[in-house]
Order: sequence, then C-alpha cells, then structure tokens
Amino acid sequence: MPGRNKRHRGYGKKRTFFIALAVLTFVSSLAWAGLRLPEPGGDGINLYGIRDIRLGIDIRGGVEAIYAPEDSYEAEANAQQLDAIVEIMGRRLDNLNILDREIYPVPEQGRVIVRFPWQSGESAFNPDEAMKELGQTAQLIFVDPAGEVVLTGADIDNAEPGFNQMNSESVVYLQLTDEGTERFRDATSRLVGEVIAIYMDEELLSAPVVNQVISGGSAYISGMETPEEAVELADSINAGALPFSIVPVSSSSISPILGQNALDVMIRAGLVSFLILAVFLIVYYRLPGFVAILTLWAQVLGILLAISIPQQTLTLQGIAGIILSIGMGVDANIIIAERIKEEVRGGTDLRTAIYYGFDRAFSSILDGNVTVAIAAVCLMFFGSGGMLSFGYSLLAGVILNLFCGAYLSQLMTRSLASFSRLAQPWLYGGSRRKPRNPQEGFSFFKHRHLFASISGLIIVIGLAAALISGVELDIQFRGGSLLSYTFSDDLELSEAERAVEAVLNRDVTLQETEQLADQQKSLVVSVAGDEPLSPEEQTGVREALLRRFPGNGFEVSDVNVVDPAIGRETLFRGLRGLLIAAVLIVLYVWIRFRAISGPSAGIFALGALVHDIIIAFLVFVAAGQALNETVIAVVLSLLGWSVNDTIVIFDRIRENARLYKGKIGLQEMIDMSTRQSLSRSVNTSLASFLVMAVAFVFSLYYGIESIYAFSLPMMAGILAGSYSSITLAATYWASWMSRRQSNGIDADLLELRSYPEFEEETADPAAEEAVRRQSTQRGR
Repeated sequence: MPGRNKRHRGYGKKRTFFIALAVLTFVSSLAWAGLRLPEPGGDGINLYGIRDIRLGIDIRGGVEAIYAPEDSYEAEANAQQLDAIVEIMGRRLDNLNILDREIYPVPEQGRVIVRFPWQSGESAFNPDEAMKELGQTAQLIFVDPAGEVVLTGADIDNAEPGFNQMNSESVVYLQLTDEGTERFRDATSRLVGEVIAIYMDEELLSAPVVNQVISGGSAYISGMETPEEAVELADSINAGALPFSIVPVSSSSISPILGQNALDVMIRAGLVSFLILAVFLIVYYRLPGFVAILTLWAQVLGILLAISIPQQTLTLQGIAGIILSIGMGVDANIIIAERIKEEVRGGTDLRTAIYYGFDRAFSSILDGNVTVAIAAVCLMFFGSGGMLSFGYSLLAGVILNLFCGAYLSQLMTRSLASFSRLAQPWLYGGSRRKPRNPQEGFSFFKHRHLFASISGLIIVIGLAAALISGVELDIQFRGGSLLSYTFSDDLELSEAERAVEAVLNRDVTLQETEQLADQQKSLVVSVAGDEPLSPEEQTGVREALLRRFPGNGFEVSDVNVVDPAIGRETLFRGLRGLLIAAVLIVLYVWIRFRAISGPSAGIFALGALVHDIIIAFLVFVAAGQALNETVIAVVLSLLGWSVNDTIVIFDRIRENARLYKGKIGLQEMIDMSTRQSLSRSVNTSLASFLVMAVAFVFSLYYGIESIYAFSLPMMAGILAGSYSSITLAATYWASWMSRRQSNGIDADLLELRSYPEFEEETADPAAEEAVRRQSTQRGR
C-alpha cells in the first residue's frame, strides 16, 4: 500500500534490542545500589536505591509521638490551636515526603498524636532520635532584604483569607498584636518598595512588597492567584502564630514485626505473580510476550525508583498499587500482541503487521491509562496515608506504562524482527488455520437481556448476604480507637473483654487472630465512640491485660485513634474523590468517543462501571469487612480499570465504524467488535485476576488484613468489569442507539478521525474495499 516504505525506513536496527537490554541491566544495578554524586564544596547528592525506600508504619514500624504546649503555657490549647499544630506537623511531614502518617488532635487532653515511620537508614530504633525529624517549635518569621527578622509568629494575632473588593483579588488579612504593630510600623517605614519575605520552618511562604507604611495594627498580603492560595497562606501563618512552643511529651515505638513479615510475604507474592505472568505471556504470545516481560520489568524498576529517589513512603497499599499497575502494563502488552497477531493472521506482511499492531493499539492504551491516572490523582488528592501511597504508586506505574508498553516494547520488537530467524510469522501469533470471519459467531447483542438477568441475580444474592452480615463503618470513619497486641499464650476472650471494660468503663469488642505461617497470635481491641482513648487509657488497657493474663507478653503492634470529626471528614473526602473521578472519566470518554455519540457512550460506560462497583462493594461487605479507606481505594481503582476494559471495545467500534461506514448495521458491528476484542478482554482480565489472586492467597495464608481486604473485592471487580464490558456496556448502548437509527449508523454520528494514515492508504474506493475484505477475514 502507498506510504509503507516511508514507515519502514530504518525500521528496526539489530543493535537496538541489545542497547535497550544493556540499559535495563545497568538501571537494575543502579536501582538496587543507588548512587552518590560528589558535589564540590558540598556533601554530595544521593540517588536513593530500592534498598533505601522509606517503608510505611505497617511494614517497618515507626514512632508515636504526643505533642502538647510547653509547660510554661498555663492555659489549655483550644481546638483552633490544636488544628494549627496539626497544620504544622502535616507541613513538616509533607516536606519530608512522608506519606504514611497519622495526625490526630485529642481536644480532651489538649494534645496531638503524630505517628510516622522510621527512616530508611535507621537500625537503632530510638523514638527520641527519630522525632528530631519533626523538631519542636514552628518558627514563623518576617525577614527584610538584609536578612533581619522584623516580625515573628508571636507578633501575629490572627490571619484570615479575604477578598479585595477594589480589584477582585484574593488576599490575606493580618491582625497584629500591640508590640507587633509597633515593630511593623518601624519596619515598613524603611522598607517601602522592598520585599518582606515570610518563612515557616525555613520554607518561603510568601514575599509581598511593601506599598506603604503600615501603622494601624492591620495589613493585608496580596498577590494570590486563587482563593485557595489565600486560605493556605492564612492557615500557615496561624500555625506559626501559636502563643506557645509545641514540645513532645512522650514517645514510643510501634512494633515492626508484623509489618516486616508482611513485606517479605508481598515480595514473595510479587515474584510468584511475575513468574506466572512470564509463563503466560511467553506461551500465549511468544516473542511479543518475551518482550512484554522485559518491559514489565523496566516498569517495576521505574516505579520503585520513583518511590525511592524522592524518598516517598511505601506502604502495603502502595505495594498493591504497584501490583495493579503491573496488571495495566500487562493489558497494554496484550492489546499490542493481539493486534499484531490479528494482522499476521489476516495475511499482512510482518513488518507492516508490527507497525499496525502498535499504531492501532495506542489509542486504547492511551485512553485506558488516562482513566486510571484520573483515579490515581483523585486518590492522592483526597486520600492520606496508605491511600495516598497507593495512588502515588499507581500513578507512577501508569505513566511508565505509556513509555514502556507503547514505546520501549515497540523498539525492542522491531529490533528483534530484523533478525531473519526471528522474523517468522508463527513467533508473532501466525497460524496455518483459516481465520474465522469476525462477522460470524455468537451474538452478544441478542443475548444482552440474559446477561443483564445474570448480573441482577448476582447483585440480589450479594445484597442478601450483605443484609445478613450487616454494613459497618470502620473506626477510621466513625471514630474511636483500635489497639492491636501480639501475645504468646492462650486467653479467654470473654475474660479479656471484662478486664478491658473494667478499666475503660466503656463497651469494647475483642477479636483474636492467628497467622497460619508462624502461628503469631494477635488481639485486636476495638473501642468505638465520640471520645478516642487517651494515651493513659491505652496504657491502662495493656496493664489490665497483663494483670489478668500474666506472662502472656502483650506487646503493642498497632494503635489507631480517630476523632469522629476526622473520620467523617475522611469519609466525605473519599466520597468526593469518587464523585469527581467518575465525572472526569465520563467527560474523558465523552470527548474521546464523540465520533460515535460520545455522551451516550460515556453514560453507558458509567452504567457498566456502577454495576462493577456494586458487585465489588457487596463482596467487600459480605466478607465481613468494615468500610474504610480500602474500599475507597478499590472503587477508585475499578473506576479506571473497568472503564479501560470498556474503552477497548468502544475503540474497536470506532475503528470498525470507519472501516465499514454504512455497510453493516449497528447491531452486527457491536457483535463483530466485541468478538474481535474478546481474546484481549479475557486474557487481560485473566492476567490481572491471577496477580490479585496470588496476593489474596498470600495475604490470607499469612494474615495480612490490609492486602486481603483490597485483593478480594478487586478480584470480584475485575471479573465483573470484564463481564460488563463484553456483555452489557456496548450492547445496551447499541440498543439505545437503535431507537434513533433504523438502518446502519449515521455518518454525522461517526466522524471517523482516529487513523489518518489509514485514510491516506485507502484514498480510492478500490483500495478501501480491498482492505475491508482483508479485515473481514481477520479474527481470533
């Protein structure tokens, strides 16, 4: 066909594969060992390797520190001041890239509890030393160009965001103390036209210019582009304007034993998953499968480096995000391999088949990864702790998937295809058997009501199971305290419950667990209510257990204290994240598929997505899991994963609409596109399901609750997503469209823009008809 010689010029150089393999080997070594770059006159620059990753509290343990006003402050800290302390600690942890942290105000005690993980290089776990990362007092200073401090936080009475009616600009209004008013008048009288910089803990917050002498005790800072910037600056100034210094009043270590065991388990699960994927891809897809394994390895390395170099915190949920992103990487490689195989079996020469395989798969890969990226960004923006770590890992994986799956694999495949012994069609899926006509076969459209009935039955059964087991909010959302202890001997739960209730004078729930792998026993004490347990009450619980069961060696392995207001805010933030992610994904589908009536395509894709989320949610509840951030992470993950599955079929419909415009009816086109996409959908779902199944089995066997709670509903959601994409989304969209179109598809609804190079090659009707006949012979 015209134009192909231009595409194949310099098609694939044999050395490209070996260069890519050498670079991958070098990066693997660098990723493990890290790199230290010397800097003249300085300490040098560290590029942290995988061994230097800062592991979360749930994996390695960490520090619990309790902060309060210094003893010289006689009054009790009020709620606003405690919120300011939370702001200070949050800012400091953000600056340290510590994602896995918990910061809780305890108004009844006038204290703030901060929990954060150990540093990556720490071996002597001394909580007092670890707390040096956070410091003690928040230093807010106003500095003139000469470096002289003209105001401190003690001179600020209050800061409020506002709006300047004169020029419609967001500002921050300052109210100064009497002493601050005098000092600021003296400073501004000599600094008119110059900058006064505002620093918090040596971080520059703002650098406003002095326009006039300020002597009235009030001023405002302008230059903010958005109201959100004004709110953030006001909160930061208030945080540094506390009338007291904050100091740690106590600290303790959080046991890393269970978490470290979980890390070892998940590493083994990851290796097993990778081995299973390698065998599956190579056996089923041959040479493209071999290339896929190399690019997946590159993707994993890239994710780990994206975590280790900036010293982001890796939690168990973050590991789950890596596993899910690997599933997305497998999906990209399967789409490409299927398209290459389809072209080869249709009689296309190998080089052209490889070109079309990558070129025509790219739109599906792009759309799928963008939808997952939307969900990951919402996880990061609205989540915290483990959910934030999960979103970061997933986003890094999605970005790398576009490079490794769509670009690196193309370079390596083309290079290998330039070797004569590797340029055999059977290595790319070629077969001597006659291809099946994609226009013939099972009709998904005609059986759509049967498939919908099966889904309805599954949902009814799930609802019944959920009603029997009940829907319960985790302490994370309803507030309260959750204490976990390891112990060595037997105990009677009812007696332990009475001992704890006698100390707390509150109802408690106790649960005993035991890991199958090492028979490590754990006792979980759950106390719900509006008043979280104070540090003294937590100590009293452990002492009561030791008195009732002496010699049992109760050791604290985890403490989770949540104020009800914080729990509600966490829940609402999660729900906002779900809503915004769903809206953004539908809008994206709308825009990308406007050629085939984008608004309706987006709505039906959303309907299938709701179906998948309901099933995953019911499995989560039926399994006896309380609703927490994990279920939000599952739903947001399915938002991207399931829509990606549906997008592949809609993308094939868009392509066939261009190829067969007006030649076949809508219902026939839907069935043909679904059959052409069936192998890809089944294999991708199978690969992703196997990865999650391995994580599920390991977490169940070793008693890793957080991974178990994530992997089980994800497995159900993956199956439901594949089912709804194949049987429901496109078929019911076609049914709705058929009501508006009696014959075929209107040209104005199918504005075919996806493949300009195809348009170039089929510029004349005879060539177009030849390509159409060839496509009719393709199939899986």
